[in-house]
Amino acid sequence: MSRVDEYRKLFSAMSKKQAKIGWFPSAQYPAEDGGEYVAGVALTHEFGSPAQHIPPRPFLRPTIANNKGDWIRTIKGLARQKRTTDEDVLEGVGLQMVGDFKDMIGRINNPKLAASTIAKRKERGNNSVKPLNDTGYMIATLTNTVESK
Repeated sequence: MSRVDEYRKLFSAMSKKQAKIGWFPSAQYPAEDGGEYVAGVALTHEFGSPAQHIPPRPFLRPTIANNKGDWIRTIKGLARQKRTTDEDVLEGVGLQMVGDFKDMIGRINNPKLAASTIAKRKERGNNSVKPLNDTGYMIATLTNTVESK
């Protein structure tokens, strides 16, 4: 089988699967922290919530805009490797995407936290003034999976 035929076979198999990244339904804050779904909290921070006095701190859309070319290159690079399966390619790019999103979350420093938010954190023993990282749970529960379409 030629290398072109191998690529066709690999990409045909990949078209039946998809890499998913994010916070899946099992990712919920502990009950003592409100029990909210992490995905909902992430979206609230992405777009902000005037009703809750939470300013937008976009990290999802900028990560996609800044990294989609790298993700495509990763897919192509992984596909070129011998004995690479469709699962390997999608898992590899999924891991890269998770890392890129976590990196962006870690780089968000503005807008600064409100004084009331800092005071609430201090009451719980958290002296961090870093936005998007009160408990570390959002970063810890961001994961990837490969599923059939």
